Amino acid sequence: MATQLPDGVQLLRTLTGHGGTIGRIGWSPDGRLLATPSADGTIRIWDAASGECVRVIRGRHVDVFAAAFDPDGRILATGGDDGTELWDVESWELRTTLESGVCNAVAFSPRDRILATAKDSPEVTLWESSTSAIVGWFSGHDGPVFDIAFDAEGGTLATAGGDHTQSC
Repeated sequence: MATQLPDGVQLLRTLTGHGGTIGRIGWSPDGRLLATPSADGTIRIWDAASGECVRVIRGRHVDVFAAAFDPDGRILATGGDDGTELWDVESWELRTTLESGVCNAVAFSPRDRILATAKDSPEVTLWESSTSAIVGWFSGHDGPVFDIAFDAEGGTLATAGGDHTQSC
């Protein structure tokens, strides 16, 4: 594979091991870990320095679409074909399942414990991740929401939908 990268950018390694398409990957806040969700039903956790797979976790999903670490690096949220799960990063044990149904994307606010989840519907749900309580929701699209992202301050959430619109 040929590459042409800007000055100062280099390809360090190619990580292999998944048996399906890889979804929205997530970096731990300290940059040590990379979580890769896959259509093979697993989430692989990689040591960023060595490129070694340090953990393979499997939830109840057939397909896993997205992964995101909370701002403290203690919780990993994953979204897939059967909902949203929260994992304890220290033990890699399942903490809780937040909801069922397709979850296309997950994103943590960088300033607090709020997790946004994008469903295969017009609805985005906001959760308090330490209590698993719903703290809000909104519907800004006419169809499924496929991606979500908080700004760097955590005060604005942008969404992208299957209706060819974005909202924030």
